Amino acid sequence: MSLPSKAEIVFPVIEERLDSETQLISSLTPDLILQYTRNKHLSDAGRRALEQVMDQKRKIAANSSQYDLIGGQLRTVTGDEERVRKNLESLNHVSGQQDVVQRYAAQLAQLETKIATLNDQQSEMSNKNAALGAELNDMIEKLSF
Repeated sequence: MSLPSKAEIVFPVIEERLDSETQLISSLTPDLILQYTRNKHLSDAGRRALEQVMDQKRKIAANSSQYDLIGGQLRTVTGDEERVRKNLESLNHVSGQQDVVQRYAAQLAQLETKIATLNDQQSEMSNKNAALGAELNDMIEKLSF
């Protein structure tokens, strides 16, 4: 472009920028996935697929919370069991305490049953979490936008 000396010309410059963003869906929280579902450029099929992933992640989170809750109960009951065992052991050396020993023995049996039940529940939660995780991975593998 030729320009005489001390002359001015308006020369518009249009800038373009291509943005590309990659997200690992498996690492996104349900709240972040919800934000993606609100994208107006997302197809209805893509939105439904993301909503299914979001729901599955919420199920996994709820199951994990339940697992942790049972773990806390298990720690409490195990601590109670340890305390009753110590009390029982100390009373075994004292004569005339058979009634108290029997009561502690009954408590110990109840605690053992509770521990077994909690262990079973925690095992079920662990298996359920593995199944939910496998379902989530299948969903993510089948995603297309």
